[in-house]
Amino acid sequence: MELKAEGGYVVAPGSPPAVHPSRRLYCHITGPFLDETPVLSDSQMELLLCCARSLTQVRETIVAEQPCVPIVPVTTGDRPGDVFNRTATWEQVLCPHGWKAVQTRGAVTYWRRPGKQERGWSASTGYCTSKLDGTDLLAVFSTNAGCLAVESDATCRCFTKFAAFTLLNFDGDFHAAAANLTVRHDTSPARIPGLAFNRDAQPAPCLFNALLTNDRRFARSWNHQRLDIKQTTAAYETSLAALVHAAGWPDQEIINLILAHRQRWAPQEIGVLLAGGYLAGLLTKVKAARAPKKAVIVI
Repeated sequence: MELKAEGGYVVAPGSPPAVHPSRRLYCHITGPFLDETPVLSDSQMELLLCCARSLTQVRETIVAEQPCVPIVPVTTGDRPGDVFNRTATWEQVLCPHGWKAVQTRGAVTYWRRPGKQERGWSASTGYCTSKLDGTDLLAVFSTNAGCLAVESDATCRCFTKFAAFTLLNFDGDFHAAAANLTVRHDTSPARIPGLAFNRDAQPAPCLFNALLTNDRRFARSWNHQRLDIKQTTAAYETSLAALVHAAGWPDQEIINLILAHRQRWAPQEIGVLLAGGYLAGLLTKVKAARAPKKAVIVI
């Protein structure tokens, strides 16, 4: 028995000749026309499926609800990434970036990537686990999932919570992500001495307009027109912060710029930005990148 649902297709009158080896058109012979096809309710569909299952001669094997790797004791490491893998939820990692949980079956949750309008899912959690410590993994099936996309010749690609968090927020820079988590647990942005965090903040017009007019890289980063960096909000913010830090902007103006940028390109994420240590971590990252290297004398 086969049931067709939204998104499925059939060959019928109106299909082109090329769909049949004879190259002849389909025509209606008997029965209701296509526009008279009845639509089943959920209860009717479930009744039909139950009838079909009751006649099966195949022994049922449930695999979708079981982890693909045996669960072993979770690591007791105290590194920021270890703690994050144990304590964070996938909602905290994925939802701020537009991922949506569309279905849950037992311990498995299916996720739809941002920008996907049609039905279906792009990833799952609760099915795959780490061989090292048994922590839950994100398994991505989509080739159009941005920095988490699977390669075209692979079936899926798996990530720990910390790895997904790092790719989504720090462009793959694990050191910056770890520093961010350390700051998040130790000092919230609002308590960093001398810095204010206002969701409506704007950089000083004189500083902003000068760079926007005279620095092409800054203008293209602000307008998301760079072709030499990943097309993510975090990548553009790293670029902007590095450029204005090199131009001598004070820390407060760098924070104001990033908040204004996020308000422009992803305003729904402002609350998450202010609640975590992302801003302080970004400052740490750009300062470390420009820190002078110590001279080494070889004798």
